[in-house]
Amino acid sequence: MNETIMEVEYSKAKLYKRWFAFLIDLMLMFLVGMIFYSLSSFIAQKTPSYSSSVIERQEIQKNVSIYDSDGNLIILTVSKSDDPYEKKKDILNTAIEDFYHNPSFFSQQDNTYYAKYQERKKEAKTDNGTLLFERDENTDNYIEKENILAKDYFQFYSDEIEKYLVGYLSLNQRYQDITNYLFRVTLYCLIVSMTLSFLLFFLAMPMILRRGRQTVGMYLFKISLISADALNLTLKQFLIRFLFEFFIGYLLSLVTFGLPLLVSLTMMHLSKTGQDFFDYMTNTYVIDSSKKDVYLDYSEFEARQDLSSKASIEDKDFRMK
Repeated sequence: MNETIMEVEYSKAKLYKRWFAFLIDLMLMFLVGMIFYSLSSFIAQKTPSYSSSVIERQEIQKNVSIYDSDGNLIILTVSKSDDPYEKKKDILNTAIEDFYHNPSFFSQQDNTYYAKYQERKKEAKTDNGTLLFERDENTDNYIEKENILAKDYFQFYSDEIEKYLVGYLSLNQRYQDITNYLFRVTLYCLIVSMTLSFLLFFLAMPMILRRGRQTVGMYLFKISLISADALNLTLKQFLIRFLFEFFIGYLLSLVTFGLPLLVSLTMMHLSKTGQDFFDYMTNTYVIDSSKKDVYLDYSEFEARQDLSSKASIEDKDFRMK
């Protein structure tokens, strides 16, 4: 039996076009995702459970010496005041001492954290290498030395609060539980928002721009997806490819720091046909459609035979040249 062979010409998409298209889609996904995140965060913050948790957390902070009565970190309040450094460093020093002796955060029988604080005071130095503190023989703690600038002590106390005491707030179990809850809500809002944005640009848009299953970036750079028979991807073919992108390219990349995405991009550069991982797994190709449309189906191709090309179609089998 004689087989009729017809040819249709498609050139594989240039790498720079694929990169720019991908970066545009990624940028748009991020921008829209942040808009979704702002909206979802606003809604979450209006829920009774979230609002009550924020209020309770603020109340705990107000009762801690390293925060002022408005719930602001005392470093910020003191830094903005016009008081001399002598007074500023005394305020911070008192706040630190009160915090380390707060039974809501530290066991009175366990002196471990305060002892570590004294060790840091023992080793603290000015910029020129002079020790800031000296040992008090009566208490074995370290106290301020004379003839040292108050600004140096202010900086030391500020660092102590910022680097250590803020973290020690988690020693209060209720404070930690509330903080973890608020963090989870924020994280969930971010993940859901970015996922919705991903679905918008990598699922919805290719279904709208049906010919070539194009994303916004692909549309701008006139590159398209075709199947192994050189025709447009059917809905089933596209959804299968999308599922690979979603579960491996998106979700798995989130927990593996982009490893699947890196592998896919490497394959795209090394493959003779320009196939990335998702193209390879679903037997699809990204082509340059700037000079020729992608045929939606075989009947459309037959109706437009005068636009035939180099890509071989034999019994609907396609071979990339």
